[in-house]
Parts: sequence; C-alpha cells; structure tokens
Amino acid sequence: MRLFVALPVPVDVARACADRLGSLTERHPGARWIPAEHLHLTLVFLGEVPVERVTGIIAILDEVAAEYSPFEVGLAAGAGRARRDGNGVAWLSVGRGGLEATALANTLHVRLAVGDARPPAGDRPHVTVARRASRGLIDELGRLPSGPAIAWRTDRLILFRSHLGPPGARYERIHEAMLGG
Repeated sequence: MRLFVALPVPVDVARACADRLGSLTERHPGARWIPAEHLHLTLVFLGEVPVERVTGIIAILDEVAAEYSPFEVGLAAGAGRARRDGNGVAWLSVGRGGLEATALANTLHVRLAVGDARPPAGDRPHVTVARRASRGLIDELGRLPSGPAIAWRTDRLILFRSHLGPPGARYERIHEAMLGG
C-alpha cells in the first residue's frame, strides 16, 4: 500500500486556496493542478508499505496524536522544487503553526520508520498545489499577493492510501487519529 500521513484541509480552506490560485491555473495549463477536494498538508510520506504493517502504523499514529494538542495552521508563501524534466512540484508553505506541524512531522518520521518513510518534498510540511510545475509557475506562485489569511484549526492526523492512475492520484482515508487523544 502506498501510504502517507497528513493533516486534512477543510473544504472552505481548500476553496480559498483554489480561488487564490485561479489566475495561475489559467496561465499554466501544463501543470497538473491538485483538485481542491484533494488538498492536504503532508507530514510524512511512507511509500510502499506491506499490508501487515498497517495495524502497527495506526497504533503509532494514535499514540503520537495523543501527545499533540490541536493547533492553528496558516498557509503562507508559495514555493516549489523545479526539475529540468518539467516534473517539478509547487506548494504552499505553512506560516502559523509551522513549528507545531514540523515537530509533529519529525516525531512521526522517527516513529514510523517503515517502508520509504521520509519528510515531504520541500522537507517541511506543506500543501502541494501542483505537479509538473515549471520554474515559471513556481516563481509566480512565490510572488502571489498574500490576500486574506488561509487558516484553520487542525485536530486530527489522517493516514491516506494513494492510488495512482489517470488522471491523477486518488486518496483513500485509512485511519483518523485525533490530536490530544
């Protein structure tokens, strides 16, 4: 199973992200934009994990979640990692709540030493907004005016399974662990 751990992005926040990115999506149609309903704040990517390990992963998620309280998350500047082959990634970084999200991601990374466990691309928690991102798209994303705050109170971790295929990844919720128990 291809797994990752993330904080969910509420529907209203996802819509606000899509609204803010609207002009970019029109100017960069070659990018593969993540649909608003699939936005999430990636903490740890586990990669391919044997099915028999999932029960243990769920137990660790519950344990770690109980150690952290819910917190405010605010999205900040856009950034990304361009690649020469055009398969770059563009994301929105975390401003408010960044320390908490990073501490949570680091704890998960250490305790979930299974499969291909590693921090997300960009090495910090973030919300991926586009794949196949060009250098131009990433530069424009970094220059977008900040506008009204895109923020929410996060209260749970989610273990997602990623199903790859056309037209893009489909995410299945495997388990939710409430922060603060």
